[in-house]
This record gives sequence, structure tokens and C-alpha cells, in this order.
Amino acid sequence: MPPEPMPRAAQPPPTRQPLSILMVDDARSERVLLRQAIYDVRRNLRLFEAGTAREAREVFRRYSLDLVFLDVELPGGSGLELLPHLRQSDPLVPIVMVTHHSTQDVVVQSLREGAFGFIVKPYNLNKLKEIFAKLERRMAAEALGM
Repeated sequence: MPPEPMPRAAQPPPTRQPLSILMVDDARSERVLLRQAIYDVRRNLRLFEAGTAREAREVFRRYSLDLVFLDVELPGGSGLELLPHLRQSDPLVPIVMVTHHSTQDVVVQSLREGAFGFIVKPYNLNKLKEIFAKLERRMAAEALGM
């Protein structure tokens, strides 16, 4: 006779895989602030950093990522120019655009190009929580084959 399943309350919580996140911003200080804000919202992470579009492409190519935070303004090409290239390389990776200066045109263009979300600096923990909740829902749906 098979053993009785453990009552739901006694079962250990499901183990979550670490999320792999790429932060793309030319300002190291902004990457540090974003890293701290992300860790305030979510643990169990693998964080990658890039300061240029070229570095971002390399990390994106080399690693399997779950989420990208992409600054709109980058040296050697803007985040808005990089967004469609990353989406073409892997359309399933959610990309959140980040900027100091939010204009309706930039937001609309980002969303048209397939951005997963948009966040304005300084980083708002509630907005980050919304992004991670949306990501968790998406990952759960994908796991169910939806």
C-alpha cells in the first residue's frame, strides 16, 4: 500500500529555481541601486550586469535569462534600438525598459516593440513587486503549457 500523502500544510514549500536577471545601464551606480531594490523584492537570483548595448548582447547570447531590465539611454546605441534585437534573439525573455525621463512616446514605442513593462527611476519597490508578480504569473502559465 503506498504511503499517505503529507497533509498540504505539512508539505515543504516548492523549491523555486533562481531567476537569472540582466541589468543593463551605463551608470554603475544605477545598477547598484537596481540590484538593492531587486533584492528588497526577491531573493534567489543570479544577477548579470552590462554597461553597454554590446555587453548586453553578449550576456543575452551566453546565458539563459528570465528577465532583463534595459535602460533606454545607453552609449553605443539606445535601449530602444537594442530592444527589438533582443526580442528577435529570444522573444520569450521579458524585457523591462528603465529610464529617468518617461515620455508617452518612449513608453508607447517600448510597448510596441514588445517590452514586458516600463519603470521610471528612482526605483519604486511596489512597481518592482508588480513586475515580479507578473513574471511569476507568466512563468506559472508557461509551466502549465498555456
